[in-house]
Amino acid sequence: MGNCRGTIVAFAMLAGTGLFLVTGCTTAPNSGAKDPLPLPSPSALSHEDQAAIKAGMDAAQEELRTGKPAPVPVQATSVVSGGSGRCESLPLPGWVGQTVPLQAVGRSSVSQEEADKSARLEMIKSLEVKIEGSDRTSQQETTGAGFSYSVSSDVVETVQITISGLEILQRHADSCGPYYYSLARLDREQAVNAWGVDLKALGEQHGELTRQAATLQEQGEVLHALRLWHQALEVDAIAEQLDRRIHSLAPHNAGGEAGAARLAQTRQRFAALLMSLKLEKVSGDQQRAKPGKPLSDLLAIQVRSALQGQDRPVPEMPVVFSFEAGKGEVDSVLRTNQQGRAEARVRHVEPGQGSAVVVVKVAVDQLGVTLPPSLRDQLTRHLAEQVVKFSMAPPPLAGDNSPLAMALHDLALRLSSHVNDSDGALTVLEGFLENRTRTRLSVSTRLETGLLAGLSRFGVLRMMDGEVVKAEDSTNSSTGGPAQAVLSAVYEADAAGGLWLSAKVVRLRDHVMEAVAEGTIPRMALTGEDWRELNGVVAGGRPPVSSVGAGQAGSFHRWVEGFWDLRNPAGFRTELVADRPQYRVGEKASFRFRTTQDCYLTVISIGVSGSWIVLSPNHYRSDLRQTFVRAADGWVTIPDSIKDEFEFTVDRPLGTERIKTICMKQPTPLVKNMDVSRGYFMLTPSDAAAVNRMEWSDLLSQGNQWSEAHAGIVTLEAGETDTKGLRGLKARGLVTK
Repeated sequence: MGNCRGTIVAFAMLAGTGLFLVTGCTTAPNSGAKDPLPLPSPSALSHEDQAAIKAGMDAAQEELRTGKPAPVPVQATSVVSGGSGRCESLPLPGWVGQTVPLQAVGRSSVSQEEADKSARLEMIKSLEVKIEGSDRTSQQETTGAGFSYSVSSDVVETVQITISGLEILQRHADSCGPYYYSLARLDREQAVNAWGVDLKALGEQHGELTRQAATLQEQGEVLHALRLWHQALEVDAIAEQLDRRIHSLAPHNAGGEAGAARLAQTRQRFAALLMSLKLEKVSGDQQRAKPGKPLSDLLAIQVRSALQGQDRPVPEMPVVFSFEAGKGEVDSVLRTNQQGRAEARVRHVEPGQGSAVVVVKVAVDQLGVTLPPSLRDQLTRHLAEQVVKFSMAPPPLAGDNSPLAMALHDLALRLSSHVNDSDGALTVLEGFLENRTRTRLSVSTRLETGLLAGLSRFGVLRMMDGEVVKAEDSTNSSTGGPAQAVLSAVYEADAAGGLWLSAKVVRLRDHVMEAVAEGTIPRMALTGEDWRELNGVVAGGRPPVSSVGAGQAGSFHRWVEGFWDLRNPAGFRTELVADRPQYRVGEKASFRFRTTQDCYLTVISIGVSGSWIVLSPNHYRSDLRQTFVRAADGWVTIPDSIKDEFEFTVDRPLGTERIKTICMKQPTPLVKNMDVSRGYFMLTPSDAAAVNRMEWSDLLSQGNQWSEAHAGIVTLEAGETDTKGLRGLKARGLVTK
């Protein structure tokens, strides 16, 4: 060879692949050598050459993938007609149009590999016998075992059966298309032997699944039993398909009828267990709601499995209670106990006409158990028909049917029903203030007038002339005697779009909180001018820290009430509810708390007489990490019988005990310089000066970093069932028994 400088160009000719080899070199510029002829680019190759290269590469890839010599694609030659450049293919091989048992032809306009897949799929389809239901087919390439074919139906989630002994015999590529053809053949003996091994394994799996399912069914674990019966259905469906395949290839080796019978039996047992699930009403129907009061009886339901004459309760089943007609508050999502029962409390029913209806359904989306989609769909369809409804008569509507009057009438009724020792007491109005600014807005007068109108109808409190006075000026009145109680209220725009309003009645002689009631006035009840004024208020971001001198009890009590009224519309959602609305002396009260975001919980008790106590964290539980509450925990109990060192034991003086929670996203104390050496951080009217020294958490200035919730309970003497105010309402026929 001569001395060749430049770039070597090489195309290798591989046996059986159709690739060719060209060697040469290109001379560097100005080398003095004569330039060789240019090499043809791929675009200059003929259709026939390009198709040959592509078919050869496909065959080589098939050989590498399977480890077996791949059939070389037969390249169809073509002719050019009349010098026009039009390509005409020669006739296809005879096997393309033949129909031979255990053989199938695949076609593709994409590649030879796609034609191979098509041939395999056609071969498998010729063997399948569809099961009951709406079957669908799909294809996917698997490992060296071959090809998987999926069958799905209403009963069987997905079965995948791998074909053994399936190989490609012939391939053909048409250069003019390009079009590709493949011929697949199934080895009868190899396939039957492989399916026989699979059938034995499936039989063992069926036995284990049905044994476990029957055991769980006997133990009342219905959901887990359903899941196992469903798995057994899938196993039996695969086995039935294999039985039918074997029967079609080797009838003397198969028991197809036995496989079909086993599938039918499993399907019957699954359906019987599913249909045995029942949601039933236990008690609480046809009650008459009392204004501002919870229903006297809980709404009780039961979920059970009635199968073969045996009733078994189904525990941990989520059920949802909601108002279908009318309005009110009811416990929402509950879970059945070990007896399969769930009991919901209706906290109040709003006044209205006709009947209020609470509907109960099983919440399949909150089962907490992972189920296959088809099983979940069947369970949803069945339980959608299991609906329980409770009807109740709502309280009567007030005379004025305007939204504002109705809301204030309801608030006045609930406030009156909570009054106890101050029943009949002369009461003065201290005034309604916007909560965040502690100022009067134009809507204050209308709120006062509406609430006083409601209170005057009920007669529990003897309201003075309606003139707004200060609490310290209320001891002398023009009505012939000193005032015994003071009525005040605060309001602010609610995050949900309404107007939150909280009213309080305080006994003046000892500053006992007699009654607290709050509610939401709908947006439509106020004018556009009202909302422009309300939305123009700039919200504060910290608890009220006023200047309180030592011994100034009145100022201290106002500070405590300001802290109680503290709200954070920008915060995440937390909830606090009392387990019961009222407790008697000596009883232990409890509350439930939950949050939508993980946070660190502070619990503050505000006593009937105005004491302010941080119950948690405390000296016994000072590590803030111990106050962490996860959103995933759902409802947690306060106090925790194991973790907490405090109890809510009801004692005198009687009135309204209140609990407030503040939960922050970071582990920081609500009060930085909180002293828990005495067990709990506590402030009383005699410690009023300590308010000035309190240092609040910096997080309280960031609305999205914390949330508050609050709840109260009415305390009664032992043996009492109602407050004096409620007894008076009943005696005058203003509350339906």
